[in-house]
Amino acid sequence: MDPKRAKLEQLQRWKQAADWSPLVWLPLVVYWALTARASQAIGLAIAGAVFIAFARFVVGNARCPGCETRFRDMPAGFSRIWNELACEACGLSLFELRRGRARD
Repeated sequence: MDPKRAKLEQLQRWKQAADWSPLVWLPLVVYWALTARASQAIGLAIAGAVFIAFARFVVGNARCPGCETRFRDMPAGFSRIWNELACEACGLSLFELRRGRARD
């Protein structure tokens, strides 16, 4: 696999983990809150929020594998990398890399 694509794939895995993790911990938080285990529910909710913040930090502070610019240094960098997995500076996109690889 191309190293640029591998880097963007790794960022996508971080993004997916942050997006889908509430489906794992949020029902447990609600269940514990309803069964008088409030301290554990609060602890798990805080841990889940910290994980999501950490994942967003990892993605935002990553460097583009194409131009080596940090995504957070670009005007729309974080929202663009988070939503589209594309670099604003050089135009590198995970989806374009996948399409190019599929044609080969």
